[in-house]
Amino acid sequence: MGPGTDPIRVLHVDDDPAFLDVAATLLERKDDRIEVVTATSADEGLERLDDADIDCIVSDYDMPGLNGIDFLERVRASGDGRPFVLFTGKGSEEVASEAISAGVTDYLQKAPGSEQYEILLNRIVNAVEAARIRARATRQERINTLIRESNRRLVAADTVEDIEGAVCRTLTNATPFRFAWIGEPEANGEIVPRTSAGDADDYLDEVTIYHDDRPRGQGPGGRAIRTDELQVAQNIPDDPSFAPWHDVAERYGYESVTVVPLSYGGGRTGILAIYADSPHAFDEVELSVLEELGETIGRALEAAETRRRLESRRAAERTRKEGHYRTLVDALPNGAIALFDTDLRYTVVGGAVFDDLDLSPEDMEGEALTAVHSTAFCEAYLQHYRAVLDGAERTFEFEYADRTFEAHVAPVRDETGAVDGGIAMTQDVTDRVRRQRELRRRERVLRETYEVIADPSLSVEEGVRRLLAIGADVLDVRYGILSRVDGDEYAFEVVHAPDEDGKAVGDGGPAEGDTVALTATNCERVVRSGETVAVADVSDDPDCDARTPAAESDLACYVGAPVVIDGETDGTFCFYDTDPHDGAFSEWELTLVDLLSRWVGVALDRHETNARLRTQNERVREFTSIVSHDLRNPLTVLGGALELAEATGETEQFDRCRRALDRMGSLVDDLTTLTREGAVVTDAEPVALGWAARACWETVETGTAELRLDGDAPILADEARLRQLLENLFRNSAEHGSTDNRRGDAGDSVEHGSTDDDGLTVRVGVLDDGFYVEDDGVGIPEDERARVFERGYSTTATGTGLGLSIVEKMAAAHGWTVAVSESDAGGARIDVRGVEMDDGRE
Repeated sequence: MGPGTDPIRVLHVDDDPAFLDVAATLLERKDDRIEVVTATSADEGLERLDDADIDCIVSDYDMPGLNGIDFLERVRASGDGRPFVLFTGKGSEEVASEAISAGVTDYLQKAPGSEQYEILLNRIVNAVEAARIRARATRQERINTLIRESNRRLVAADTVEDIEGAVCRTLTNATPFRFAWIGEPEANGEIVPRTSAGDADDYLDEVTIYHDDRPRGQGPGGRAIRTDELQVAQNIPDDPSFAPWHDVAERYGYESVTVVPLSYGGGRTGILAIYADSPHAFDEVELSVLEELGETIGRALEAAETRRRLESRRAAERTRKEGHYRTLVDALPNGAIALFDTDLRYTVVGGAVFDDLDLSPEDMEGEALTAVHSTAFCEAYLQHYRAVLDGAERTFEFEYADRTFEAHVAPVRDETGAVDGGIAMTQDVTDRVRRQRELRRRERVLRETYEVIADPSLSVEEGVRRLLAIGADVLDVRYGILSRVDGDEYAFEVVHAPDEDGKAVGDGGPAEGDTVALTATNCERVVRSGETVAVADVSDDPDCDARTPAAESDLACYVGAPVVIDGETDGTFCFYDTDPHDGAFSEWELTLVDLLSRWVGVALDRHETNARLRTQNERVREFTSIVSHDLRNPLTVLGGALELAEATGETEQFDRCRRALDRMGSLVDDLTTLTREGAVVTDAEPVALGWAARACWETVETGTAELRLDGDAPILADEARLRQLLENLFRNSAEHGSTDNRRGDAGDSVEHGSTDDDGLTVRVGVLDDGFYVEDDGVGIPEDERARVFERGYSTTATGTGLGLSIVEKMAAAHGWTVAVSESDAGGARIDVRGVEMDDGRE
């Protein structure tokens, strides 16, 4: 049903256990992601919320004790924002308004039949997927906030102790982290805590952790020290390496932990341990961020150690101090350190970052900052260096050689405490900045996608157009297409293109509504494999390069995903450009295309399902209308005749009863045909028109009327519905084309009640694209012909008014058309056209 594959746990609360069982069975059967947990009261439902991991709540309104609104208010009062669907048999504007005020997610009234569960399932899936998208966005924002806050505090911290404390406090202030501590390994094999923050300082008093081969050294902390790599236990109770500390962790409510290795510089190492109160609290993005944070902390610790060493050597002569600095900066990875004096002149410069730049530390030493840096740099940042000489510290970012650097400048003091220069610590943060920008970009794309998906005012086509625009923007391509595939035919349904004429690729390329052979498109691979296909440069892919669109339209790159409806590939959601893509499409880009194609498939599936439901409902309404109106008269006649028969015993009254019953039987037969047999014919087979006409003539009461065949041909049709069409035409001619009718008023020719058909001849003949049925009866007046196919139209009280309506429906089911005219003999003629003729026509 939905684009996601994660399980969905639903709490269904209703005081009717039988209804709960039926609902759970149907929901779980319709979507294997659904698992239903039931409760028969709101109080039991609140208990289930405490014990089970529920994604969505569905509740009845009218229940003993707490009703559905009271239950909703209890849930919301606890801060629980999970989707809540009020599914009730008691529907009113007052209840709906109260539910909305209480914070209900959706409102659905119970109805008879299984369709209500399909609607309920859609509401549940949509609500849960929307909640999950919001949660992911919230989580991403939390990560971004954590990065910003950590950087801010690291910049503000001066000493190792300040950095360690700031890091632990920042982490434990971020949901869902509860406890963090930093430790370092001792020579005896033990990891000794240095600082901690959170809600369980006593935890460290109850655990002993080693970094050697002992059992208590096999946990994530010991492994992080030995491997210098991030370690994680996503589910502490089930992690065997955490066995020595299971009981303690359970008492404190810790479910998962990540341990990040730290470097203090000079070979000194440590660990940062972060605990959460839920399993699997660390996803791939968070682990990547924490790993990067560990590197940032390590650099901050190294810088703090640098500052400490600088301060501890204030009494040493300047040359020795500079020698220490030089040793440090030459070994600094991915960064640089520079000393400058009170004249803003570099004295010591070094760092591995210069290996990739056109600047040389040797050329910088002894030079003024204004001579080394550009005018633009000096105008923007020289103020920070001057502030250092006044005792301030500053942090700023700048661009150089297409890279981003973060610089921290601080004063250097002599043994008296006076500022005698400054230090600039610069770090290449290009990758981090790019990741942050990419995360923000992805967050924006997901938000825009959600806004389109969640907007009920958009039609499916408009939603598709907006998603194509989003996808084209993310992929940096010009064209996006939603296609439909019918056999070997490929149709361009919706096209996103930069030019005004809506062409897909190149001048004169395909437009909306165009069709081409599937084999001429790159989408054929998607359709055949059912998987996403991506080609960054078509010229490097022989299969794509050989296809007609690439050769004629300069197609240079392609990515497409299948659009699946009801388990079958219905088309593709794809993107093109006339220039090769800049490198391979990323996993994020392919995931987004796949996500968009899945939503489109769901939306189209829902649209088609709703259309089918509307058609079915229309048939039900039509049937109900006919029954309530057209059966009333014969029922009234039957009732009156029975009363007279009971009172008088006259045989004539029983004859009236039988005629009324026959009338109702005819109505029921015709109504059944109209409401059940209107579906489109999909399995037409060759049927001999002459044979079908003769067979139908034998089954219709035609009296002395004569059938004549003016030709024969095999046609493609559904035999049963073709016979229904012919039988109703023959019956109409026999009943309304009699000699009595020809002597009477021609206005009664439409379903007149006469049965005197002496001398009537009915002819069946072949047309170039169909056949005709005509008679030599009274015919149909020209001003009446436009109405004869309307349901219920009849000029007599005894006619059902359904015969020719059935003819029109049977023809429409085949894709045929019917028209009324006058025969050569002055009678009625019905032409059936649009018929596909089979080979072997006579």
